[in-house]
Amino acid sequence: MTAIGVGASNPSMWKNVTNPSSSGVEYMAEGQSTHLVKLPDANSVTGVCVLLGVNGPDQIDDMKQVLNNLHGRYPNVPIFMASTFHVAAHCSGFYYTPPQHNSLIDNFNSEMQNFCAQTDWCTYMDMQNGLYDSNGYLKYEYAPDG
Repeated sequence: MTAIGVGASNPSMWKNVTNPSSSGVEYMAEGQSTHLVKLPDANSVTGVCVLLGVNGPDQIDDMKQVLNNLHGRYPNVPIFMASTFHVAAHCSGFYYTPPQHNSLIDNFNSEMQNFCAQTDWCTYMDMQNGLYDSNGYLKYEYAPDG
């Protein structure tokens, strides 16, 4: 298994490198970090799993483009889109309050589920079961940092 994209969870950052006509190699800067991303060639890929962190739940169209790009780059393999988790109640450092952020995440997940249902190559995976407290926030033990 090859992992790519560790540390870059904004779909807008992935549009260029996933484009089937690109080289699949790019430096991506996020905050004060720079990551070298090199996508594997199509012959070595047996499946793709996409999991967005909580940094870009308002980038729905960008994520759809990334999924379409990945399908174009890897047309013969299944693509799995994992749901994005809510943030915890004590989450800070985003532009939104935790309730606002979780609302965006719910909308993002719904849009991704609908998008995948309209394809024969993308499967949506709901990974949220049992992760939330009684108020709908990610349980503290899963994200002590928020």
